[in-house]
Amino acid sequence: MADRLGPKALAAVIAIALGTLGTLTMLPSLSEASASEVYGSSVAIWLNALVVGYVWGILRYGYDALRRDLAVMAPFVRGAVHEPTRLTKRSTFTLVVIGVAMGIALTGDLAPRIVRSEASWLYAWTLIILPVLWPSALLAITAMLMNSVALYRLGRSGLEIDPRNRARLAPLVRIGVRHLAFTLVGLAVIPVQSILTGPLDYWDFVPAVVVTLPAALGMLLAPLVGAHLGIASAKRQELARIEAMDAGSTEQDAMLRFLYRREIERLPEWPVSVSGLMQVAFYFVIPPLAWTAAALVENLLSGLLD
Repeated sequence: MADRLGPKALAAVIAIALGTLGTLTMLPSLSEASASEVYGSSVAIWLNALVVGYVWGILRYGYDALRRDLAVMAPFVRGAVHEPTRLTKRSTFTLVVIGVAMGIALTGDLAPRIVRSEASWLYAWTLIILPVLWPSALLAITAMLMNSVALYRLGRSGLEIDPRNRARLAPLVRIGVRHLAFTLVGLAVIPVQSILTGPLDYWDFVPAVVVTLPAALGMLLAPLVGAHLGIASAKRQELARIEAMDAGSTEQDAMLRFLYRREIERLPEWPVSVSGLMQVAFYFVIPPLAWTAAALVENLLSGLLD
């Protein structure tokens, strides 16, 4: 069924199913909990469920978009046309185990405390959603990183590159920026919980930042560095070809060769324009802006309520 769903439908189905399941775990404590406690827990449930849905939605969309971008580059690929890299069963199993372990570790001793009636069922959702959230995030991040490394190799030595026509490398830039945006937009969701429910705990955001921020940077840089090395190599080859031209040509030919060599030497070796750098910078600013806005809203509400 999941294979027949589009990215948006898949994200919605997963978020609704997980949010509903998490909400049902609160039922044993609804009669004795305050309205504020129920509200806070409900918001946390649905935000985390939405994040899980978002992760699987962008993973599906990312594979589809990556396939289209590779098709655009196919005419310039040396050898066999590349396909999106997918995780092996062993890698998937390993990441799921690690993710589930991380999710359970973040719940601490909540499970035994609930069993002993020392903790409320209002927070039992963490025992379900966090062990799903973390493996989902690890699978998506690893899949995007693997494809970024494959694109690095493709840009470095797998494409027929004309140093005067960097448009051929535009899909590599687009993929790197898209993966960066996927990850940083996901991080920007974290402050929403602070705005809606109050201050966040250290463990609510630090592990996510530590895991995702370096990965997002790697997803961006790998294709760009590969394209840079490919352009630099193509320039060296073209300059060597110019130097190997017949030295016995006319003075006019020598002047044209000199001007052409200067043109090649001055060509930029990075595939990113100034507007592209501004777009990348904007994506990096999204999480800090969201966290700053969350802090400002929290302080404003505290001042109004005091």
